[in-house]
Amino acid sequence: MRSLFIIAALLFVQLSITAQKRGRLKIDSLLQVLQANPHDTMRVKTQNLLSFELKLAGKLDSALELSSSSLELAERINFTRGEADAHFFVGQAYVTKGKLADALMNYLAAQQLYEQLGNRKVELAETFYAIAMVHQHNKYDESLGFLRKALPIAEQTPIRDLAGKIAYTTAVLLIRKSEQAEAIRYKDLAIKYYTEAGNETGLANCYVVSARLNNYYGNTRQSIKDNYDALRLFEKVGHKVGIYNVHTGLGIIYEQQKNWNEALNSYLAAKKAAEGVPAKEVLAGAYNNLGNAYRELGNTEEAHRSFKEALKLSEQAADRKGIATAQGNLGTIYSLMGNKTAALKSFEEARKRFEDIGSKESATISYLESGSVLFDLKRYDEAKQTLEKGLQLAKQVGYKEIISKSYRLLSQIDTARGNYASAFINYDMYITYRDSLSNDETTKQLSEQRLQYEFSKKEDSMRMQQALIAEQLEKQTLLSRQQQQELKLKQASLEITQREKDVQLLKFLQTKTEMQLINEQNEKKLALTQQEKVLQQAELEKQTLHSKQKEQELLLKDRKLSIQKAQRNIWLAGAIALLILSFVMFRNYRQKQKANRLLQQQNIELEEQRDKIRKAMAELQQTQIQLIQKEKMASLGELTAGIAHEIQNPLNFVNNFSEVNVDIGNELKEEMSKLSLSHEQRQSLHNLADELLQNHQKIAHHGKRAEAIVRNMLQHSRKSPGVKEPTDINALVDECVGLSYHGFRSKDQTFETRIETDLDQSLSDVQVIPQDISRVLLNLLNNAFYAVNERKKQLNGSFHPKVFVSTKRHGAYFTITVKDNGTGMSEKVTAKVFQPFFTTKPSGEGTGLGLSLSYDLVTKGHGGELKVESKEGEGAKFTIQLPA
Repeated sequence: MRSLFIIAALLFVQLSITAQKRGRLKIDSLLQVLQANPHDTMRVKTQNLLSFELKLAGKLDSALELSSSSLELAERINFTRGEADAHFFVGQAYVTKGKLADALMNYLAAQQLYEQLGNRKVELAETFYAIAMVHQHNKYDESLGFLRKALPIAEQTPIRDLAGKIAYTTAVLLIRKSEQAEAIRYKDLAIKYYTEAGNETGLANCYVVSARLNNYYGNTRQSIKDNYDALRLFEKVGHKVGIYNVHTGLGIIYEQQKNWNEALNSYLAAKKAAEGVPAKEVLAGAYNNLGNAYRELGNTEEAHRSFKEALKLSEQAADRKGIATAQGNLGTIYSLMGNKTAALKSFEEARKRFEDIGSKESATISYLESGSVLFDLKRYDEAKQTLEKGLQLAKQVGYKEIISKSYRLLSQIDTARGNYASAFINYDMYITYRDSLSNDETTKQLSEQRLQYEFSKKEDSMRMQQALIAEQLEKQTLLSRQQQQELKLKQASLEITQREKDVQLLKFLQTKTEMQLINEQNEKKLALTQQEKVLQQAELEKQTLHSKQKEQELLLKDRKLSIQKAQRNIWLAGAIALLILSFVMFRNYRQKQKANRLLQQQNIELEEQRDKIRKAMAELQQTQIQLIQKEKMASLGELTAGIAHEIQNPLNFVNNFSEVNVDIGNELKEEMSKLSLSHEQRQSLHNLADELLQNHQKIAHHGKRAEAIVRNMLQHSRKSPGVKEPTDINALVDECVGLSYHGFRSKDQTFETRIETDLDQSLSDVQVIPQDISRVLLNLLNNAFYAVNERKKQLNGSFHPKVFVSTKRHGAYFTITVKDNGTGMSEKVTAKVFQPFFTTKPSGEGTGLGLSLSYDLVTKGHGGELKVESKEGEGAKFTIQLPA
């Protein structure tokens, strides 16, 4: 017991000098509890809490000593809960000191005790999580096993932050193991729990994981958005590790685009953030990324220096994956320097470490690099054996890029050895995987993502060069309105300033009145004091008179009468003074009430002025948002029109010369019939001419197709010059239904469908632009006929197509509805259906501009709305809503 007091006293002296302000009061209060000599179970709990606070304050030795003392006392008194807590806190102290084996032993002891107690779910989940953290850098599978035990227990507790932390860490480890599909599920769980807890830092970490996953699956646009969403949250709370992760993610995206200068800038920003993080493995990762950028930019010396620094930091942090990554990177530098033996050694060491920790994707890269070095050394058998092992592992994780490169290198090895049949097979596999990485659909997706990404960068930061022109136009457009709003705001500010001065004046008058009242009260007190002195003096004289001889009684009576008369006069004067004082106080009270009423009125007027200013600011912000959107759409229109005009001229040449070539081919066939040729020669020339004519006919067909696309692009970018005029909507709808149906029938004579209409007869003489509304209706009807026809083909004629068209007035607006029972659309497709160039039709059948153009005609040309409702396999419903 005495030793415990000595420990507490020493801790008190030490903490009084070095404790941080953040935990000082809590530590002091816990020390006071210890000094009060509580009972044993309370002492165990207090020492455990104090150990935790000491660890936070950086006093690891003191924390370890105190928690060890707590453990001994808990074991002696058989206090299981305290013993479990003590083991847990001892483990935490050992982790902070870098003694992972000792930490793991104490965590496992705490786990067994918490399981015996049976009702400590929070503590048990935290213990499983702590054990997983001990294994996270070296044993992925064991770490994941403990995390999967911790999560269901944490989900049974009300602490959402705990469940979010465990789910997030699980997703990170699964990404390290190249199990991205399962990582998505845990990432979504982490977002759910962190959202429920309101934890912005946790959400930001989840956005970083989401960015990594989206980038892995090729969704570059969403990856960039996730990174910037995370960066805003991290910068808001000053989270250095998070800022490092975001800049690293952006650098990886630039790497994939081969933009190494931007990648280098991102990695430098990541390194700057990592320098403020205590964990050395974070800075090691930053140096690894920097080395990659320097290597690709040709700065081999700087890359070598960066990789060496990364290796040193990873070894200090005992980060096995960091060590393996740095070794693999150093291997690439040795290979560039011509030191193939050192390169091969680095690659083999890196591969062994990656396989030990379960990082399969990284191991495949090491196999490929080793195989390449062995090939350069002409050790063909070893190279082929190494590449085949890596190829098998790459197929397990689906790493197509490594598979493709491995087949190419195997083909080169077979060629060098004269095994041409095997070389041809391997080269054919290389072409197959290479093409799968760059097919037409991927190219289209990347183009769309790049376009959307440019617009996202313009909205997000306004710092990219592509947005400068739009920003200048926006500033010029908003200048006059901003000046007007600023003048109004200045005028309102002057009025508020004047009213604040008036309020200050009223407060001054109020204070002055209160001071006058206080002075009057003091004067009253002084008068009463003087009156009391007079009475005391009179009493003294009275006593003096009583001491005189009896013979002076008559004189004394006369004097008493005089005194009584003087007293009456004094009381009368006091009453008159009290009356006057009461009147003055009443008058001041009335004046004070009047001043208060005036002050309340001024406050009400000030509040009204503030409301007006807030409303003006809201209108200004809304105007700015609308102008930005208009400028964005105008920029897109100008871009579309510019592209269309640039394509038009060469397209005209293609169409014209293809038609001329068809005529020339026919003339060529006629001229050949006049030549004296053998039957075989004539037949061969006729076949060649026929093939030439077919090619030119295809060129002409696709040229016309391209011409239609350009025409649609020009229509999309062109502002409608139409004027609104009274229009019979029902007649317009009937006309469009007939035109669309017969137009579709002219392309497919077998097409039939049931058309139902429900037209509101009250819709007549509505102000619209009839040409624009006709274009919208024709687009919607053509899409409806196409959808029901496609579903009929899918169901082999057992389906009865139906298209329903209706009009309806709803007070101040009316609607036109086009509904079909065709193929329908998924939620993902429905969300993008109004975007320019987006189409669900096969290549050659749609341009992706019809619905986009229709949306602009309805919303911008008429101030209405165009809505869509659809369910895949059940049909679609488009509703046009216009002012009546």
